[in-house]
Amino acid sequence: GLSALFAAILRADLRLLAEGRIAEGTVREVKVSRSQHGTHRTMHYDFQTMSGTRVSGKCGTSKHGPAEGSQIVVVYDSESPKRNKPYPCRLVTTVRS
Repeated sequence: GLSALFAAILRADLRLLAEGRIAEGTVREVKVSRSQHGTHRTMHYDFQTMSGTRVSGKCGTSKHGPAEGSQIVVVYDSESPKRNKPYPCRLVTTVRS
């Protein structure tokens, strides 16, 4: 069950990378929350699609992630811009050749 979920997430990330559009985004806010399970950081960002629509997104980030006001690269689905992720995606890494 867990491996099927991981595979589905990876396929979705790969499809977004292969078919998605690229936009420049701005980190609006980084929220830090603490619980009994540790510290969690959530990055909220905004970007503009090629058609001019303003879209917001959020994702988890590390302690060393971008700061508020930073520029980031966002990959989004042109048919459903709410489906977006900062680049590079967590499960996909870049390879230099």
